[in-house]
Amino acid sequence: MRRIVSALLLLAASSSLAADFAAGVEAYERGDYATALREFRPLAGQEHARAQFILGLMYDSGKGVPEDDRQAAFWFRKAAGQGVEIAQFFLGVMYARGEGVPKDDRQAVFWYHKAAEQGLARAQFNLGVMYANGGGVPEDYIQAYAWFNLAGAQGDEKAKQARTRIRQYMTPTQIAEAQQISREFAAWVANGRGEPAPALVSGDPVRPPDPSRDTVRQVQAYLALLGYDPGPVDGLPGRRTTAAVRRFQQDLGVTPTGRISDELLVLLKAAAAARQQEPAEPVSSGS
Repeated sequence: MRRIVSALLLLAASSSLAADFAAGVEAYERGDYATALREFRPLAGQEHARAQFILGLMYDSGKGVPEDDRQAAFWFRKAAGQGVEIAQFFLGVMYARGEGVPKDDRQAVFWYHKAAEQGLARAQFNLGVMYANGGGVPEDYIQAYAWFNLAGAQGDEKAKQARTRIRQYMTPTQIAEAQQISREFAAWVANGRGEPAPALVSGDPVRPPDPSRDTVRQVQAYLALLGYDPGPVDGLPGRRTTAAVRRFQQDLGVTPTGRISDELLVLLKAAAAARQQEPAEPVSSGS
């Protein structure tokens, strides 16, 4: 884990925030998690992607903060959305296991895809497993073999073993097709990931689902509690709810997208807790 964090220092963008990030990494590596937290938390709030990832790690492992899967998933998602491949991988693992987020193989595949396309061997191996077992995607030995092949080429021993096992269930034609896809993917990466994309990454693998009606209802309840007037607390995200979300996000200092998500609900609950408030009536989980 510390090797991962050390590598992030080399990838940090050169900016006025780099010194604070470096100080946080140094504190993290020497086990001074209180100092690391003081450095990373404001950076994460300013959308520093790699600070967001490390903050997620701290919540995931309980270093400097109480262990909290929901907070870990929240910060991993923030970093993953900015393209941090290791955060995409960790988020996929949490969706697959149901840690901090509902267990959802389709979402796990979505995030494994994102990280695998950036060349992360562990994500490529996990994605191969999902295709081999039909988890979140239709069972597809050609896709599975191709991802195992790519991860194995980077030295992943588990991927090499999985590739050997799956060969016995494939025809020579299927194996040749998987190998060709692997070669096309490697060439695609070498050429800067232009178009056309190879069969492994063509199309949109899975899109994140819309928020559930219960999530919308809870968001509306907390918005109303905090004085943002979302309209009726009915689980239907109309214009008033969207406008209220944007106002809350603006006041919080984050990008005012107006989108409802589990992460937004976490922020609303945190804001209510800071004021030591709860909704006057329990939010129903029914439809």
